[in-house]
Amino acid sequence: MEERAAAAARLVGSVRGAVAARRARVHDVDDHEQVHWLAELPSEVPVNTNAGPGAALFSMPPIALSPPAPLGEEFDSWLILRRWYRVLRALAEVAEATANDTELVLATGLLSWRSGGARVRDHLLTTPVKVVVDAKTDRVDVLLGTETTLRD
Repeated sequence: MEERAAAAARLVGSVRGAVAARRARVHDVDDHEQVHWLAELPSEVPVNTNAGPGAALFSMPPIALSPPAPLGEEFDSWLILRRWYRVLRALAEVAEATANDTELVLATGLLSWRSGGARVRDHLLTTPVKVVVDAKTDRVDVLLGTETTLRD
């Protein structure tokens, strides 16, 4: 039985390697299809900096479709929250529909380096995340994966 488990683990590793090899290596964070910076997350949404594997990094309650009546700072805040909410819901839908083709990660440790004509501006560590929409409340949770990877 242990031989089968080891063979299955090798097969999964090979498939994972083949999938990774299909993707072009990105050397500049701006070349990713989408990038959303946690620093731009509205202050009304607290980030759990102590979140561990499987825990929510942050959650967003559903944001009303209608803006607050008086326009001003409250409107600006609603607009930013609404944009983030829509982006996260869209990411959850895309990830669910294309599970093997879409990778959502929390990337940390931005490295900027230039030598001659070569430039690298990408993160050193990546942790998979899962964006989940609660079917009953429409709350969106961003959950940390279990394995942080050092990019080489």
